[in-house]
Order: sequence, then C-alpha cells, then structure tokens
Amino acid sequence: MIKAIETKYKGYRFRSRLEARWAVFFDALGIKWEYEKEGYELDDGSYYLPDFWLPDVGLRNFDKGGSWIEIKATVEEIEKHTERMEAFGLDLVAFAGLPPGEDESYTPSGYQISPGWDNYMIFCICPKCKRVSIQYIEYAYHEKCNIGAFTTADGSLVGNNPLNDHINKAIEAARSARFEHGETP
Repeated sequence: MIKAIETKYKGYRFRSRLEARWAVFFDALGIKWEYEKEGYELDDGSYYLPDFWLPDVGLRNFDKGGSWIEIKATVEEIEKHTERMEAFGLDLVAFAGLPPGEDESYTPSGYQISPGWDNYMIFCICPKCKRVSIQYIEYAYHEKCNIGAFTTADGSLVGNNPLNDHINKAIEAARSARFEHGETP
C-alpha cells in the first residue's frame, strides 16, 4: 500500500500533499477554509472527520454559505467511502484528484454526497457579484444577481469572462505548488 506524504502548509499538517494542494487552490480563489475543523460521531457510533469546511461557499446556492469538502485521490476511493459520507448528512461534496479535476483541463470531479447524490460538481463564480459556489456543471443560477446558465457543458464560464482565468490560475497554483525543502507556494 502506498502511503500519502504528510505536508505542512500555512501552519497546518495535512495528511497528504493532495489535501495541501486543495488548500492552495482555495487560497488562490480567495476562499476561506478550515482544515479538519470538527469531527463527528455518526448514528452508527463510527466517527467522521471531513477534510475542509468552507464557511462562505454554498452548495448550489451562492448566498448560502457553508459546505464541507472531502478530498480523495480517485473516484473509486469516493465510491468506497460514499455510505459513510452520506451518513454525515450535511452539505458535503467529495472531490477526486487534483483541483478541480483529474487532468490538465477544468474537468469536473466533484460528487455531491449529501444531501442527495449527484456528480460533476464544480466551483463557479458569479460573473456579477463574484461570489463562489459549488454547482452542478451544466447549470448555475444566481437568483440574487438574476444570472443563470453561465457555465458550459465542459465547466468553463460563458464568454470571455476574466473569472475563468481566475479559476484557471487557481488550478495552476495548486498543481504547481511545491512543499519540499522549505519551498512555499
């Protein structure tokens, strides 16, 4: 079995480099985050410790803050732990691989675990108010700004919106972060 390398970033000791890269991604997008904020006892007596709490990022809602994020190396690993994550019962999205997908493009990798189960979740930024949310890839709508469907089927923002560059730069920052020999992203 391959063991993940613990990694220090911003005063936190992450269980893996993958988790630390996600923290870099959140920082590059200006998203407040807390790492392993709180552990919970589930109804069956087992324990669950979500990786990240994003207090200002809503799940499918730009104005409702607060989403839990679980990071796994692969989709198969998400599937292996789905039942436990579903038992958590709060707004939780699991992401597989590097931010925010498994290849060099903005490929969606998020899986809404609870409430309900849905795949292909992505980080979206409202072009008008600049708030961040986690949305289903094919449709994002911000009622407050009266803007809808500003993502395309591949997850990119519609038009030449500079926010697309903002997300791409955050992806690049996370993927290029190095933690060896005292280097900092």
